[in-house]
Amino acid sequence: MKHALIWIVVLGALVAGGFATNRFLTKLKQQELTHGDVPTAPITSEPFRRIAEANGYLKPVDTTLISSPRGQRRPRVIAWMAEDGAKVAAGDVLLRFDDAEEKLRVKSNLSDRTKADRSLEKERVSATSKQTDRDLTAGVTKEELARTKELGVKDQRFFPRNEVIESQLDEKLYDNRLRHAADAKVMEQKVSSMQLEVLGVERKKAIEQGAEAQKALESLEVRSTTAGTFVVERNGERIIRKGDMVWPGMRIAELATSLRMEAEVFVLEADAGGLAIGKEAELVVESQPNITYKAKVASVEPFPKPLHPDVPTQYFTARITSDEIPPGLKPGQSVRVRVFLENREKALVVPRQAVFERNGENVVFKEVGKNKFQRVPVKLGPGTVGRLVVEEGPPVGTRVALRDPERTASGQDEGGKAGAPAGNALAPPAMAGQRGGKP
Repeated sequence: MKHALIWIVVLGALVAGGFATNRFLTKLKQQELTHGDVPTAPITSEPFRRIAEANGYLKPVDTTLISSPRGQRRPRVIAWMAEDGAKVAAGDVLLRFDDAEEKLRVKSNLSDRTKADRSLEKERVSATSKQTDRDLTAGVTKEELARTKELGVKDQRFFPRNEVIESQLDEKLYDNRLRHAADAKVMEQKVSSMQLEVLGVERKKAIEQGAEAQKALESLEVRSTTAGTFVVERNGERIIRKGDMVWPGMRIAELATSLRMEAEVFVLEADAGGLAIGKEAELVVESQPNITYKAKVASVEPFPKPLHPDVPTQYFTARITSDEIPPGLKPGQSVRVRVFLENREKALVVPRQAVFERNGENVVFKEVGKNKFQRVPVKLGPGTVGRLVVEEGPPVGTRVALRDPERTASGQDEGGKAGAPAGNALAPPAMAGQRGGKP
């Protein structure tokens, strides 16, 4: 019993010692986390470059636009077109639209014109026949009137009263019949003339519609006006193909009339901060990966747009020019471009995690002693993912804290209150407003 008590006392002592040791180690570890060394890094002077990479394709400088006929009211289907990048001579056929509807219109208008011609001929024959009938009636009436006058009015002394009255009425009847025939002839001539004019207008309308349909039929075949390279219009990664439907006035292709080339590239909206005219660039043609051409940004579209309707990612379209691009390259070739948004030979550079924000002001913590730091305001310039340019602040060589020394490594300030995580990186001013639409 005595030995059991001894073992119980020894075991209790060991357990108590283990708890005490564990508490001591835990406290020591917390002290190391709380009061451990703050990592630092120097402010350096080095070349700073911020580069935006983009893809695109070559485009001819001097081109002739080829579009769908503007006179059409309906969309047209491309029935045939030359190959993209094909060399063409003056007069060569570049593309043809589906002409089934136009051919039907031509036949329909030809039928309308034939119908109008027959109607005109029928009206002329009818008018001539009516005039002949009126002339015959007038001739017969004249003969009867002349015969009546030759016989003279019967004397009432020798003829019955009825015959005398009948003779007088016949003479008046024939005279009125002659005047009526003359008046009717004039009226029928006017009616026939007006009817012929109406039919003439219909015939003219049929002729004009037929000419318009024939012209539309001829316009469905587009020929080259000069020698050059046929370049099909691109909508992002997709080009217009045979069988596509195009609207009146829609761009279909271009005819390159010059050997000078430029590049059209698409810069991701998130990478386009600082993209502007005049920025230097490097251009590489995919078919010549070992050759790099010096280039410049010639223009930038003011608003981004998606390259694919189903993908919401937006890009800025930029035009890149270079005097080093040799002649003879094929339009539409893929290119890679590196645009130097920032290119400084010397700049004060600090790691991004060394910059903090206090009351709306950017600051760094300058090392003034062992684990002693002084808050210094800085004015930032452009930056990359890992580095920021210091426009105004401590001189080169100054060591700054990479972790907020005013907060513990566990995320609490020196008073024990919870704070922001140590090393909270800031977005540089050059990238802060990129999503607003303008680079």
